[in-house]
Parts: sequence; structure tokens; C-alpha cells
Amino acid sequence: MRRAGYIREYDVVAVVDECRDGRLYATQRNKFLAGDTLEVFSPGKEPQIIKADVIYNEKR
Repeated sequence: MRRAGYIREYDVVAVVDECRDGRLYATQRNKFLAGDTLEVFSPGKEPQIIKADVIYNEKR
């Protein structure tokens, strides 16, 4: 049986709000942890691979 529909090959874990002083400020959408490797997608640019070395929340 063939299924029609959208097949995604990735999970959106965050939406970047700002990039300042070498840091990304983002709104988290799905779980990821410090040490995870992430791909950053920007319109018209090649994806960039980054490592989430440290994660802070809005209180820290």
C-alpha cells in the first residue's frame, strides 16, 4: 500500500530568534541537549553544523 503525504527527514528543535556575540538565541520547539550536534538552516545558504555546547534558559 502506497501512502501519500509529507515525509520529513529532520525534526525542528528550535527557531533562531537572534544571533549575537557568537551565540544563538532561539525558541526551543523539541528536545535537544547540551552536546548534541544540530544543523542550522537559513534561506539561501548552505546548512551549517553546530554543536550545542552549553544551553541556557531565559532565567539564566
